[in-house]
Amino acid sequence: MPGEPRRVRADAYNSTAVRVQWRPPDSSDDSTITSPLPGVIRGYRVYISVDGADHSTPPAAPRDVADPEATELIVGGLAPDTTYLVHATAYTRRGDGRPSRTVKVRTRGAGRSSDFYHVSAASSA
Repeated sequence: MPGEPRRVRADAYNSTAVRVQWRPPDSSDDSTITSPLPGVIRGYRVYISVDGADHSTPPAAPRDVADPEATELIVGGLAPDTTYLVHATAYTRRGDGRPSRTVKVRTRGAGRSSDFYHVSAASSA
């Protein structure tokens, strides 16, 4: 399985969205290199949950980024002025790798009608 995505960071994009950025796992940290058929990263999953949510709140489904070159995801449909916990994993055909460190991000306060729901992925290539 792949190592954890590196340098994960998140910042407010608008009142209902956050931008999550990462770097690919370090290839020397890939535990699959000792197996006969190393895994190839097929994409990333971004996990986001409300900070302080109790255990009765089901976790949100991860956002799937089916692009191994992607290094950014804008996650929309969030609540204004709310703190979220975010982490990412790289995945191969065999499943998710180790999770990144968790970061906190707070959406902006409710506001302009120009705020919108938007999900996109970008690569640094």
